[in-house]
Amino acid sequence: YFNTVKAAIRTLASVFRWLWKNVIKPVWNGNRTAIRVAWEKGLRPAFNAVKSAVRAVATAFEKAKDALGKSWA
Repeated sequence: YFNTVKAAIRTLASVFRWLWKNVIKPVWNGNRTAIRVAWEKGLRPAFNAVKSAVRAVATAFEKAKDALGKSWA
C-alpha cells in the first residue's frame, strides 16, 4: 500500500512540476509583462499628463488670485 501511495505522489509531483514549468510560469510571466507594458506605455503617461494639466490649472488660478489681489489693493 505504501509503495502505491509513494508512486502516486511521485507521479503527481512530476505532473505539478510540468504544469508549473510549461503552463503556470509562462502565463504568469506573460501577464506580468503585459501589465508592465500597459503601465509604462499607456497608463503612466496618461496619469502624468493629467498631473501636468492639474498643476497648470493650479498655477493659472494662483496667478489670477495674485493679479486680482493686486488690482483690489
